Amino acid sequence: MNQVAKIEETASTAYSLRAAHRSDDFLKIMPPAEDTEWHPLPAILDGITFAARFIGSSKMWGHHRAYLDHVHVARGKVIATDGKCLVEYSVGECPDFSILPVQVAQITAFGEAPSHVNLDSRLKLKWANGNYLITKFRTFPELVEQVTPLIAAHDWDDFIKMDPDWRDQIIGRFSYKSAPDRVGYKRSKGLVYFTPDRIVGGMYDFAPDIELRMVTHTKADVAFDQKQLLRALKVADEFKFVHGDVSYFLFKAPNVRGVIALDRPVDPVPVLS
Repeated sequence: MNQVAKIEETASTAYSLRAAHRSDDFLKIMPPAEDTEWHPLPAILDGITFAARFIGSSKMWGHHRAYLDHVHVARGKVIATDGKCLVEYSVGECPDFSILPVQVAQITAFGEAPSHVNLDSRLKLKWANGNYLITKFRTFPELVEQVTPLIAAHDWDDFIKMDPDWRDQIIGRFSYKSAPDRVGYKRSKGLVYFTPDRIVGGMYDFAPDIELRMVTHTKADVAFDQKQLLRALKVADEFKFVHGDVSYFLFKAPNVRGVIALDRPVDPVPVLS
């Protein structure tokens, strides 16, 4: 027997594809029943895609912080938080439900916002053209009760209009990847320090190497998480700092309000110049 025949014989006895028998049940993928109770849904697409950028992670905290992983549609808003930054996007009255970013991506893939919703054992979404999506959902009523006052408690008047040049200077200088841990040093958290007249930061928290001399509009020394700072600046049309026992950075845009709780530097902010 030649080598080709030997290979063919071996292959035919060692491996073959199993044929799947056709089943009529396999093809019966049915839309929700006609008696499903549908509720009109406002255009949530912009809201959920916006909020998905501001979620956190429960990996370090456990299942009791699962709300950090979710985008929450509640009380006419879409809400997201990473535990330090909280945002809300106004969408209009709709039922409450919470979904993961992967489900946000599923909804976005339809290209337009769903028109109706049903919340039974599953989240059922319906589009005006007859498309459907059925997926899991959760609710976090305790979270909604806790976070809603955190935004409402602030005065949302007398904001500073965002200067594009001011924003571009900060984003341009502080868009870098924080350095990894180094033996013998404290872990870098990626902090950017604001004082009334300058901004200081760099790849390493313990050795900042960037200083911008500029009016910052803060009246106290505060520290931003670099990622939160850039994320907020990119979407903010207006902003202001609020100082008390805790400092806050408030920002807003059409349909958007956001709050970041800021750190107060323990040590004096370094002077590089």
